[in-house]
Amino acid sequence: MESFSPAVPPEIPGVPSAVGVELPPGPVPGRPYSLPLDLLTEQYGPLFYADFGGSRRLYACSLPLVDELCDETRFSKALTDRLARFRPVVGNGLFTAYPGEGGWQEAHDVLIPGFSFSGLRSYHPAMLDINRQLIEQWDAAVDTRAVDVAGDLAKLAMDTVGLAGFGARFDSYQHDGLADIPASFAATLDQVLRGANADQAVFETERGKLFSFITDLIAQHRAGEVDLDDLLALMLQPGPDGAPVLDDDSICPVRSGRRPCAGVRRDRQAHLHPPDHRRDAATIPAGAGIRPNGLGGHGDRRPVSGTAG
Repeated sequence: MESFSPAVPPEIPGVPSAVGVELPPGPVPGRPYSLPLDLLTEQYGPLFYADFGGSRRLYACSLPLVDELCDETRFSKALTDRLARFRPVVGNGLFTAYPGEGGWQEAHDVLIPGFSFSGLRSYHPAMLDINRQLIEQWDAAVDTRAVDVAGDLAKLAMDTVGLAGFGARFDSYQHDGLADIPASFAATLDQVLRGANADQAVFETERGKLFSFITDLIAQHRAGEVDLDDLLALMLQPGPDGAPVLDDDSICPVRSGRRPCAGVRRDRQAHLHPPDHRRDAATIPAGAGIRPNGLGGHGDRRPVSGTAG
């Protein structure tokens, strides 16, 4: 099924609407493990319309409904207007391809080995490296200063994607704000989300920095200058016919899902613990860091200041 325009939600008679409903900005009183969005599901049921994401959408909030929607013989993937805004940055990619475009299948086929069990294990050293940097920062803050939990988790996401995905070190924890490339990334996304109010000159400048950075990374990998088993190396591997599976213009770190990664970490934090970041910053316990021999095995999931695992 081909569709080369942003999808709009279907009109289904009898489905309740929460359009215009304002969600409380903070924690749900008396329910520290709930998000404000959970209240809509309880009030309107498992299927409803809402517009709190910036545009009107149809939300399915039950396992049976989601399971039914995953039946690809009846439903196809759709690109929302919000995601379509990112096409000038990432083009026809994994999260931005319209149904019928080839970019989604190409990226899917290339990335499947990289996200297999063995593929994910190869990224563990890079993940541990960046996680240790975060823990060291928080340990050093004990009894001396507050920490920016959300900001540090964003740095964690950026640096992990950079190192495990593309062999790039941003050293974000050595900067008060974002490092240069993450800052360009954030500035580019900010302009995308501004829509008609975007500053085109700023967008072009910051996007150009990102594209130049990516081009340099690809050249370094092709020249064998990066001694890492990262995701970009996998993307650059030739197909069975010896030709590149993806051309250079199709490779972009934005497709790795940095925004979902950072968002999931913050959402998980809110679900697992009361999302009061000011309290988190003030209560990092002494000795909250890692053990001398590392972060432990899969069963060693010790909570650290409002996060788990």
